[in-house]
Amino acid sequence: KEDDTGLSQKGGEVRDSIKISCPDKQLNAGFKIEAGGADLYISSDLIGAVNPENLLTASKQKTRAIINTQKIPTMPMIVGKDDFPDFGKLKEIIDSHTLKEANIYVNATEIVEKLFNNFKPTNIFLLGVAFQSAEEFPIERPDSIEDAIRINNVEVEENIHAFRYGRL
Repeated sequence: KEDDTGLSQKGGEVRDSIKISCPDKQLNAGFKIEAGGADLYISSDLIGAVNPENLLTASKQKTRAIINTQKIPTMPMIVGKDDFPDFGKLKEIIDSHTLKEANIYVNATEIVEKLFNNFKPTNIFLLGVAFQSAEEFPIERPDSIEDAIRINNVEVEENIHAFRYGRL
């Protein structure tokens, strides 16, 4: 039996910083993205997206946000001790730290669940949205991302299709 909810086992957020660069652009050393250094801010969780620690990487001058609008409740929300915040207020927080007019909000979880009967490809779907919509995405060919999915060798066909659907 699989016991996988898609959330961290301790109820906290899961966060990754990914640095991808064009060949002619120099990256700063280290794994973390510097304050205001993110060109693209992708989040599959609205609550995590408004976390001030995460938003430190964003810049009003250059950061585009790709945000999953699916309501993923925290433990206090699940047990009835708290309500999910108003989407408009969450969006306002994200927009105040990023290029508001360039941001994309999409219920990626709902889309992938309808397509695959599974929520797990949500992040790959969001990557497809980012790839297709970002003017200066540092990876030029979608085949490069699909090759990386194949190398990872986890749910390959589903993830490739999720990436492709995200690009539509």
